[in-house]
Amino acid sequence: ANLWRYLQPNADRAMRENPAFKKEYLDGFTALLSGSEKKGTGLAALLRPYLSHTIDWKNCADQYKNIFYTARDYLGPAALPRFEIEAGLKILFDEHETVAHKPKPRDMRRRPRHRGGSGHPKD
Repeated sequence: ANLWRYLQPNADRAMRENPAFKKEYLDGFTALLSGSEKKGTGLAALLRPYLSHTIDWKNCADQYKNIFYTARDYLGPAALPRFEIEAGLKILFDEHETVAHKPKPRDMRRRPRHRGGSGHPKD
């Protein structure tokens, strides 16, 4: 349990504070175990509950950079490669039928000033 709290501190905090998030997060593990081998499926299962509570998918097409850094911050100390996070986000954007306007790699290097959200999923 302590290792999980270290690896996923934001998920741990959100699960203790929000029962709806906890249910979605644990359901994501079920989907993860029975899911496909497609690249990004596992990460999408981990990100889905958090981003569903923090992102307005209808108005997010121009916010790819902010969403990327929100997802990276949520994942905490797990230093995943950029392409893994992008693969998970692509699945989530596709699920919501949103076309993401992904910036050029050189523009992704600069963090946005305000990433939006407090780091905690909304109730």
